[in-house]
Amino acid sequence: MTQNPFQQNIDIIKGFFRKPVILVAAILGFACFIFDEVFSATGFSSHILEKILDDSLSGYDLSAYGIFPGNDTGSMPSLNLLGLLLAVTFLLFYIMSKKPNSRLAAPSVMLRVAAIIQLVFVCIALAAAIFLIVALLIVLASHANNIQGAVSIVLIAVASVIVLIVGGFMLTLSISQVRYANSIRKSLTSIYLSANGATLFGIMYIIATAFQAIGLFASLPMIIAGQNPAVTAIYILSSVTSVAFNIVYAVIAIQYGSYIRNIAKRFVTSPQASQEIPQPAAPVQNIQQPPIQEFIPDMPAPPEVPQAPTIQQNNAEPAPVQNADTPQAPQAIFCANCGQQLNPDDYFCNNCGTPVQHQ
Repeated sequence: MTQNPFQQNIDIIKGFFRKPVILVAAILGFACFIFDEVFSATGFSSHILEKILDDSLSGYDLSAYGIFPGNDTGSMPSLNLLGLLLAVTFLLFYIMSKKPNSRLAAPSVMLRVAAIIQLVFVCIALAAAIFLIVALLIVLASHANNIQGAVSIVLIAVASVIVLIVGGFMLTLSISQVRYANSIRKSLTSIYLSANGATLFGIMYIIATAFQAIGLFASLPMIIAGQNPAVTAIYILSSVTSVAFNIVYAVIAIQYGSYIRNIAKRFVTSPQASQEIPQPAAPVQNIQQPPIQEFIPDMPAPPEVPQAPTIQQNNAEPAPVQNADTPQAPQAIFCANCGQQLNPDDYFCNNCGTPVQHQ
């Protein structure tokens, strides 16, 4: 029985999101969110406690390391809604993929929303960076009357190029993430399987995560120097889970692209898969069909025509039926002894004298 192509694609996508790596991504996402919130709250509480015990800025102060703004009230705990949204998305993907009647509509929409939010943030940050760079170059150009001013302009220009390269990389990453999310949605709502942007996003996200890990662990000595073991341990857990979640997220995208390509290749080259595609039925031969009975209205039967009695010959073949109105031709008679043809009214053979037997 050929399966509906829409339901067939849904079952294929479900087969991917039933993998244990999806559940691992969900667990890491929730752990990353919890550790991030606990770390922010711990830093905030430590800062408030320090201000109560000592009004000076000496001692353990996370704002000195650029983690929290250095003000008199401290920093309120952050809320990583994007990470929480991704964690919930992967959990729904894993749970709903095990249900036979689910279509994975909710998690696919949530993944698209998360990708679009990240794209909007990247565009805003890139636009703000370009605006600040242009404004700074204009200000420096108006004061470039000496060598120091010219050197400053050159340094700002080099930094601007670096910022634009990084911004372009993040913009390409965000666009590929949106395409990856849209490809999942397209595979679930059409007869076509799509993996556009999945592999590109996975590779670029691994590169971005590598730079994130370098930055996070580069600040680890400064956190340890704060001599607060609790905050240091929470910071390490938050950093490790964040990097692990990003890596798993990228691996899922790469695996999804490979999974869809393998499925598409199998449907093109595999004879078993080609049999799943409905083919036109071949004409059936050598099958006797029952006679078709036509509907004939009731009509009076024609009158029966009387039949003349038939004369049996020696070879026992039945004589043809003659119409009563048509005169019957005289039957030829032959002598049983010599074979001489006789007249119908002869009683003896004219040749040998043998009596003729009339029937």
